[in-house]
Amino acid sequence: MKKSLRYRLALFISPILLLPFALLGQSLEIAFSMTAGFYTTPIQLEISADDPAATIYYTTDGAIPTTAALPYAGAITLAERAGQPNVFSLIPTNNIAPGHPYREEWRPPQGEVFKIHVIRARAIRPDGAAGPIATASYIVDAAGQERYSMPLISLVSDPDSLFGFEKGIYVPGITGGNYYERGREWERALHISLFEADGTLAFAQDAGVRTHGGTSRNRPRKSLRLYARSDYGNSWFDYPLFPDKPVSRHKTFLLRNSGNDWSEAIFRDAYIQALIKENSSLDIQYSRPAVVFINGEYWGIHNIRDRFDDRYLQAHYGLDPDRITILENNAILDDGNPEGIQSYLDMYAFITQNSMADEANFAAAALLMDMDNYIDYQALHIFSRNTDWPGNNLAYWRHLDGVPSPGSSYPADGRWRWMAFDLDFGFSLDFDYVLNSGAAFGPNTAFHQTLAFALASNGPAWPNPAWSTALFRSLVQNDGFRQSFISRYADHLNTSFSRNRAVRLLDSLEQLYRPEMGEHIARWNQPSLQRWNTEINRMRTFAQLRADLQRIQLNNYFALDGIAPLTIDLNDASAGRVKVNSILLHAATAGVEAPIYPWEGQYFRGVPVTLIAVPEAGYAFSHWSGAVDSNADTATLWLGAENFVIAHFTPDDVFPGDEMNPPAHRIAEADYFWGAWDSTAPEGAFPSNMIFQQSNVDDPGLLAEMTAPYFIPYIDENNNEYHQDDQDKIGFPYSLTGRTRIEGLGEAGIAFINTGRGRDLGTAVLALDTRGAEGLHISWKAETLIANSRTYHLRLQYRIGIQGLWQNVLDADGNIVEYQRAPAPAGEALFSSIPFPADAYGQPYVQLRWKYYYTGIRLDPASGARDKLRLDDVYVWQETPSSTRPSYAWAVGASLYPNYPNPFQGTTIIPFEIAAPARVRLDIFDLQGRQLTTLLDQYLEAGRHERVFHCPQCPPGIYAYRLSTPGQVLSGKMAVK
Repeated sequence: MKKSLRYRLALFISPILLLPFALLGQSLEIAFSMTAGFYTTPIQLEISADDPAATIYYTTDGAIPTTAALPYAGAITLAERAGQPNVFSLIPTNNIAPGHPYREEWRPPQGEVFKIHVIRARAIRPDGAAGPIATASYIVDAAGQERYSMPLISLVSDPDSLFGFEKGIYVPGITGGNYYERGREWERALHISLFEADGTLAFAQDAGVRTHGGTSRNRPRKSLRLYARSDYGNSWFDYPLFPDKPVSRHKTFLLRNSGNDWSEAIFRDAYIQALIKENSSLDIQYSRPAVVFINGEYWGIHNIRDRFDDRYLQAHYGLDPDRITILENNAILDDGNPEGIQSYLDMYAFITQNSMADEANFAAAALLMDMDNYIDYQALHIFSRNTDWPGNNLAYWRHLDGVPSPGSSYPADGRWRWMAFDLDFGFSLDFDYVLNSGAAFGPNTAFHQTLAFALASNGPAWPNPAWSTALFRSLVQNDGFRQSFISRYADHLNTSFSRNRAVRLLDSLEQLYRPEMGEHIARWNQPSLQRWNTEINRMRTFAQLRADLQRIQLNNYFALDGIAPLTIDLNDASAGRVKVNSILLHAATAGVEAPIYPWEGQYFRGVPVTLIAVPEAGYAFSHWSGAVDSNADTATLWLGAENFVIAHFTPDDVFPGDEMNPPAHRIAEADYFWGAWDSTAPEGAFPSNMIFQQSNVDDPGLLAEMTAPYFIPYIDENNNEYHQDDQDKIGFPYSLTGRTRIEGLGEAGIAFINTGRGRDLGTAVLALDTRGAEGLHISWKAETLIANSRTYHLRLQYRIGIQGLWQNVLDADGNIVEYQRAPAPAGEALFSSIPFPADAYGQPYVQLRWKYYYTGIRLDPASGARDKLRLDDVYVWQETPSSTRPSYAWAVGASLYPNYPNPFQGTTIIPFEIAAPARVRLDIFDLQGRQLTTLLDQYLEAGRHERVFHCPQCPPGIYAYRLSTPGQVLSGKMAVK
């Protein structure tokens, strides 16, 4: 009831009758006295309700609290649950008889399973009115959060919803296989809590759950699909489930049992997809493991995975989910808008019924499907020997409003693209029916002829019916596509799928899972530890052999002229990079190992290799030598007997900058200062030698890429990307009051704030030329202007050149330099005299960036608002060489006082004080950060000093002055009227 209505009713109702209305106004919300999470000793949990007339009822088994539950009568002791009998883990979860050939029968745990506390509580009035259910999970164990090395997920649901005969989705039940049922009517409500491995509660919310998968639904340990809906409270899971992915909200996600691999390696599909993750734009399902509990009982390891649907594409690419079509297998609608079905059928008919050897036909086909995406998709399945494909487990999608054209952009251009999922048959999965799938093309080992399998027209049945291979068979008729496929696959064999990378990734996952395997095996009896070790070794053997065998198969199938080594080197390792076909040879490319140069790969004679020289800022490409003799930065190499190529670069002092990289400030010639930004600066304007950047996702994390300079995009003719209150500010994005934005604060610098626009901020990037400089230091200021629910920090990072890896700047004690938001506005923080990174000296182009990033911490599940943080007074300065500095002057205290008069016209005085004799420097800067003059640079005695700044020609505006003493930098601002 609204407050205004209650007030009006009170005018006409006697005081005696007011009591019931007052009670009706009481909230039925309840609260727990202890935060959900890990505890090493017993705790006393108290539950309170807002309404004193209500009775609190609670349950400890996931059941919905009713008046039949336990009435709360005082603090509840929560201690370790050792010795309590198993309940839910003794319920059979399939009806398969013992001795199943694929080990799929349910068996009880090998003894007592570990248990946690799940408390559900509700306030109920005497008249039966009931409040919302509150749920919390408590892990009480002497080891605390150290008990598990993985995240912990607690699922709490009414037992009847999961295990009941009629409604339970986890048991055979009334249908003989309730877990096979699909659709919204078989979705059940639950509460999910995710705790990170360090014990942090990532999120906790009500959600929906269904079983997930195909045949794997009948396994004892099921895959589960989680749904966020407004019906349950939160419309999204607002949390970055995958720290290495710049996506921080998910409509659905999976807790996957690893499908057909559920009793083998239990991470096979996740591993195979991860091989290509960093070197492709192909949509794959990210993964990380977690230990799961259901209604307080240990349920084993599950893999947190992406789930492909229209909301996945909305969250990842900002696309309208109503204008997306996702198809599976032979043009069956999987999700989204059915309008796209006919467009796929039309494309399929065009490609398969016309000769793709005709260049005009192929050019038309290239406007209908993303050829690079399709090549990566084929290469991943072929390399892994996935034979539950291509006649099954296909998924592909398009954006219906996209307009394909040679220059249209990914991913909204309307081309068809493919998604990789369910590769469990790969890497020699040891099941009988896997051994027989594709058996005509060789054994279930690294020797399988999967390329021929993927291009065969066997039909009509699984695993590779004619319709499933028709597109690929048609496209390889085109010389250009065939060369692209061979070259791109060869690139992956040299990087993503290389023996070293494949083995190293497998080893890392084995080490990640191994600490938890003992408890998992005791819970499910599958796999045995011996079998798990055997399975990992089987995968390792596949990884060691497959790349070399695939080169042989490519060469033989396409009748090429043999395999040859290619070696690439540089005359100067810091001057540039070389791109070989699609591979940029630098440390950020997965599979490119240090030392990067000289680099060696293997390619095919008769297939041209494209080499592109990519100079770093401050350098220019000169020429190629060795097997290539050319001055052009792009060269074509036909492999011969000797294939050694050197790219030569020369210094180039002029780098004009580009869209994402500002021109560099020569720090040896003058210190750098920036400390003000006008709110009226127009779109596309940035401070000298700086660029502000944004991403193409919501809430970018620390690893998220910045993809564009800061701007406010014009979505349509009505400029609807601007908030309705800012329609008068179009073209001036630093003065906006709503939506994702950078605010110009005048002499206070800038402020970052995100609102989830699919283009969230961001960074401030400064470019420096450090050649000839020494003794460099960095200072800056930050402040929390608004403390909100989603926690953001500002971290200082650097990289050398425009392609190097971003690294953290460290302070003198080796700590990461980062501003961590304050819980409430509490004044500015000064980061003073940060030493410049040692490896960034003597470089023609170095970037510093202040990364405004989402930490993944959300303090209030009911609020999605983000922190607003300020950045100001960025200084980079050069100290006097130590050879001329007296030893007693290394660390000198100083005070800088306000100039007077201020504002001034013509002349002002700047006073300061130093605590000991020292060399002192006083510099003046304008609003854009340009240094105007140095008033002072000499040794002074201890005490108070003044310097006169005389500038009769200075135009009105804000100026800054900076006092530098050994070990300290102070600044002030002044106004010319």
